[in-house]
Amino acid sequence: MKRTLIWVLTLAMLLGCLPVVAAASEIPAEASTYERDGVTYTVIRTGEEFIQKLTAPGNYILGADVDFGGKSFSSAVTLTKGTYVIDGNGFTVKGYSLAGDGDVSLFGVSTGGDITIRNFTFGTSDAPISISTTGTGKSVGGLFGYANATFLLENVTGYVDIKTTQCYSGGLLGNVRGKGTVTDCKVYGRIDNGSTTGARGGIIGQISANLEATFSNCVNYATIADGGYNIGGIAGRLLAGKKVIIRDCANYGLLKCLKYAGGIIGQIQPDSVFVDYTIEGCVNYGKILGGTQSGGLFGDVSFNKGVTGGSMLVENCVNYGAVKGEADMSGLAGRINSRYPVTFHNCANYGDVTGTANTAGLSSSVALGENTLTVDGFLNLGTIDSPARASGGVTGWLSDASSYVFKNCVNLGAIFGTVAGNLFSSIPTNATVSDCCAFSTQLTASNANAVNGYVIANPPANESGEPANMRYIAVEGSNWHTSLADTPMTVAEAVAYLNETYGAVWGGFVMNTANSGIVPAAPKLAGVQETAVSEGKQSIRFVGLLQDSLQYSRVGFELTIGEVSLGE
Repeated sequence: MKRTLIWVLTLAMLLGCLPVVAAASEIPAEASTYERDGVTYTVIRTGEEFIQKLTAPGNYILGADVDFGGKSFSSAVTLTKGTYVIDGNGFTVKGYSLAGDGDVSLFGVSTGGDITIRNFTFGTSDAPISISTTGTGKSVGGLFGYANATFLLENVTGYVDIKTTQCYSGGLLGNVRGKGTVTDCKVYGRIDNGSTTGARGGIIGQISANLEATFSNCVNYATIADGGYNIGGIAGRLLAGKKVIIRDCANYGLLKCLKYAGGIIGQIQPDSVFVDYTIEGCVNYGKILGGTQSGGLFGDVSFNKGVTGGSMLVENCVNYGAVKGEADMSGLAGRINSRYPVTFHNCANYGDVTGTANTAGLSSSVALGENTLTVDGFLNLGTIDSPARASGGVTGWLSDASSYVFKNCVNLGAIFGTVAGNLFSSIPTNATVSDCCAFSTQLTASNANAVNGYVIANPPANESGEPANMRYIAVEGSNWHTSLADTPMTVAEAVAYLNETYGAVWGGFVMNTANSGIVPAAPKLAGVQETAVSEGKQSIRFVGLLQDSLQYSRVGFELTIGEVSLGE
């Protein structure tokens, strides 16, 4: 059969979309000030100037790499109340460590300031900044530890090695309140904590009270592995926040803890009266080893007693990372136990999920009080495996007290569990399900009450005794679900149905003869390109596919500017 190689994105398009790495601007050696775009900046070239000049508000720009020569601080300088603009100008601040028994960070921050930091790099890949505190309950960050201010971080890159106990730690920010925007920022290195309290995040440890914040185009490459709770690729814990937007962010780092691990946010537990959260276009590639209540995007979506209203929207987000642990492990959200409505729109899980109890493609355990979980567009391709309790391609256990709307959900992954369903382990009577289908190559339910092959393990019955509110799709000549289908389909017919019904959202589907299954024609990458900057080299991974073939294949190569390497 003729194979036609089609690249998902062309070289020209990709190069046009590559993020720009700011080059250091030459400033005359004798100049003490520098003008850019009508703004006059005070020039900083040395560690001594960095400490002395930044004590007063103003506009500052680096004229060279700033090397502190091995000095150690709890903070190098405290930014006083006022307006700061600090432009790194493509240079690097390095050669120092941060240590103490209280809050620790490069900058101390006075309450009420207005701070902009841009084009700024601290640490290097060879010499990340060592950051530690002997105190407990402290705030630790690469830039700010604790801050109650208005801030803008733009095009900031940090290389960190953070070690704390019972603290709120982040690659850039520790524990922050106020109003802030963080965009086009990256963190590399390692973040460790040895206790069950506090929170750790690649970008921010904890989003605290009354924070209005937007995080966009931020990427975490740091490993966050400890014996604690609340770790996330972007944010460890969202404790409050009136309005929080996380858009087009990605995690590549390994995440490992005892409880509440998520590729984007570890735990969401707001104590604000009204919450307004939007998570959009985010993607996780990192492996999640989360103990309990962990997921590819979120560990625990919970609440405090003060929450009386608001909503949470998760849109166009994808998990590719494997998720492995104990109870309540999921491709997207380990557990949802909120008291506000939660909506997932056009999200997907490609990662395998393994747990000891309650596993699912979207969420293993859901309870929203009298509120509603709405899922409009969800695709699972990961294997969902639990030797005990509930497993489902979309959801596991669902509370009877809450309401549910499921539309346009598709499962293509294998499901294993005690009470297992291709789509849902069980469905309460107050759930509406429409245009959902499952083409799973294998479904195994060890519980005698669960019928092997059902789309729902324990479906509600209508007057005729048949499960209600479900559209059943099946395939002839396989071990897929056939007993409740209106009309069995061949594999080719199933592919045609999926392309016609769901192709506009998920792209094309093709047959995979390796396991008589169906797979998407190309991975969904959400809003984040697979680019990386490492040791001064910028690379992007090309992904292609072979069409018109029985065997689905994916081929690609990684291009590094100045050096090309080929690999699958």
